[in-house]
Amino acid sequence: MRPRFLVGMVLGGLLFAACGSAAAPTTTPQASTPATASAAAAAPVPVAASVASVGPGTPSPGSAAPAAAGDAATWCAIVIDINTKAGYMVDKTYVNPPTSAMLKQSTLEGIARSDEIMAATPAAIHNAMAAELAYFKVFAEWAAVHGWEAPATTPGYPLPPAGYAATVQPLVPFQEQACGIKFGK
Repeated sequence: MRPRFLVGMVLGGLLFAACGSAAAPTTTPQASTPATASAAAAAPVPVAASVASVGPGTPSPGSAAPAAAGDAATWCAIVIDINTKAGYMVDKTYVNPPTSAMLKQSTLEGIARSDEIMAATPAAIHNAMAAELAYFKVFAEWAAVHGWEAPATTPGYPLPPAGYAATVQPLVPFQEQACGIKFGK
């Protein structure tokens, strides 16, 4: 599983940024199929509303605006901790290309720590972080059924919604400027 269409992904390892391009696909978003459905019978379906309606400058539905400004140092420490534990970051530099195991571990830990992450997220990247975590949840549910190595051509593969790349784009420069994180070439 190495989607090459996402930018700005942070937890789940700035998940795909190290192997992504600068543009999101123009295809219709797709979502996970129920765990009881067979992979062969799965048909593409729209991404959950909580992810699909997220666009540039739009807060993620179901996520309130940040109560406080957040704390950049704390947020950076969380991102570095998650990605370093997964092996996706070494000395504050993302490994490129990441392995599927790195992506899986960082994504699942990011989801598990989403409340902590959002509490520390500075206002400048709150919408981007909320959108990213919402997509990670959809993707992780799908990958639990179809596998983390499944290609993007697998029926029901959860593509990000329209406008997603623009929404999460602020995460990369924030990591570089506020956290001193580098992206491996």
